[in-house]
Amino acid sequence: ADNVYIVMELVEGGELFDHVVDLGAYSEPQAKEVMRKLCATLGFLHSQGIVHRDLKSPNLLVDRNWCVKVTDFGLSRMKHSTFLSTKSNAGTPEWMAPEVLRSEPANEKSDIYSYGVILYELLTGKVPWEGLNAMQVVGVVAFQDRRLVVPDGIDPEVRDLMQSCWSGEPGKRPSFEEILRVLRTVIKRTPVPTRKVTPS
Repeated sequence: ADNVYIVMELVEGGELFDHVVDLGAYSEPQAKEVMRKLCATLGFLHSQGIVHRDLKSPNLLVDRNWCVKVTDFGLSRMKHSTFLSTKSNAGTPEWMAPEVLRSEPANEKSDIYSYGVILYELLTGKVPWEGLNAMQVVGVVAFQDRRLVVPDGIDPEVRDLMQSCWSGEPGKRPSFEEILRVLRTVIKRTPVPTRKVTPS
């Protein structure tokens, strides 16, 4: 009677980051479907006043049906109606918005920036800013206003979506509701193949 047990869900697919590193780029239809599901989840969090603040592929788990589970809410905060304090060195620069890297006030739009980086990972199979160390990433993103280069061959609408997520002005970034509308439109053009996660 004195024992305390924590029961946690087993998510067979593991981290989304590992899928990108081990398998490379997803097919574009599959990437869009995964991002659609993630978008719906994050849109719900924002609608409840929650900002994640450490959104990245290592914090996303994938189950057998490619449903995405958001984890690690250690840096999350309630957004209320004010800007969030970001006076912290926590987080991972490769996924962080420029205003966060500069320790400036930030709001839920910082999650939108990170979402665009995850979409880049899925479509390219590349680790963001590979070859740069954390301080170099801070320099190029926060102070040189550089962004990841989207390769040719990406759906133009999705390319525009990614780049809008990376706007240097947070107010110009779309909401998850707006992103979801775009993804639903592009997914209708290309059927999404059935794909199951095979646990290792």
